[in-house]
Parts: sequence; structure tokens; C-alpha cells
Amino acid sequence: MQFTMFAALLLPAALAALCPCPPSSEDSPVCGSNNRTYASECELRCARLPGLVAAHPGPCGPPEAAAGRAIVEFEDWDKCFTERLCAPPFWGNCTECGGGGDWSKCRQMCGWNCGCACAGLPTGGLDEGSRERWLECWQGRGCFESRLDECKKSCGTESCKNLCYMNWVRCGCGCVQLAAASRTGATTPRPANTAASTTENMSTTAEVGLGS
Repeated sequence: MQFTMFAALLLPAALAALCPCPPSSEDSPVCGSNNRTYASECELRCARLPGLVAAHPGPCGPPEAAAGRAIVEFEDWDKCFTERLCAPPFWGNCTECGGGGDWSKCRQMCGWNCGCACAGLPTGGLDEGSRERWLECWQGRGCFESRLDECKKSCGTESCKNLCYMNWVRCGCGCVQLAAASRTGATTPRPANTAASTTENMSTTAEVGLGS
């Protein structure tokens, strides 16, 4: 019993002694259970992620790599959204909107700019015309939240659901770009503190399915 406890205490220290790992050979990569390729099993262990084990020797295959990218992309995007307070009532701390009658529509576009910026996509205008052009595009392209729900229901893994979600974000952000490109005689404001939001927050921001 005492030996087991002692060994458990020594394990983190022993692991730390191995990190950073020695240079690995070309034939030593492993595919982790999170669908990410690690240079060696030592690198995988040094990641110290709960539940992470080696799925098989060698790099992850294309489907596994795509799933790993979807997981990382969504996690980074969601982290950006949380840290930059994109959700209502903060709307990314947007300061460009005034207190007039178009305040709500302006905030909606701030929310989308926030989401698109965290996805690494261009932002757009905050005026009523931009919002109306965005909404027309959003409806025309069918970027409905119901489409997202249908996609997620067909998934058997979290990475698939993450991919559905990011594709939905890109659908709405494509309309932000289209609305910005249609503007004339105006400069597209780019809020300095923008980020992405979650599915529920995006639908609230747009009143019909706004945004990742």
C-alpha cells in the first residue's frame, strides 16, 4: 500500500524528468486518441492531457487528422468567444453603436463581427443596410440553425459536431463578407475587440440564427 502511494507520487516527477523529450526518429510518431499526431510516445505523454493514449503507431490518417483539426478549430474559436465576451449582453464590448433606434441591429452585426473575427474571417459594417444585406444572404443561403441541428444529429462524434458548427459559422460569415462587399460610399468598421460565439448566442444575436 505504502509502495503504491510512493510510486504514484514519483510518477509526475519521473514524467517531468523526461520532458522535453529527446529527439525522435522519423519512424517514431504516434496517433493520439484525440486524433492528433505526436512526434513520439514521449511527446504524447508530455502533453499530459486527461485520458490521452496512443491510438496506434504512426501518424494519424487523413480522416483522423481532419477530425483533430475540427476539434482544435472549435476549441480555439470557443475560447476566443468566451474571453472576448461576444455573447449578449456584451456583444464583444462593441463601442461603435449609438443609442438610437438602430441600436439593436447594430449590436447584432457587432455579434457577427465578433464571431467572424475569432474564426479568422473578415468582419463587416454595422449600419442598417449591412445588416439587411446580411440577413437577405443568410436566408438565401439557408444558414438556418435548424440546418445546424440536422447536421449535428447525423454525427456520431464530437469532432463531426464541431465541423458542423464551424461550417455554420462560415456560412453566416460569408454573408457578412458579401454584405460588406455590397456597401458603397462607406468604410467598414472593424471593432478592435471582436470574437466568436456559441450556437445559441449566434442565433440570439441575429434574431434568426446569428453568430461559432
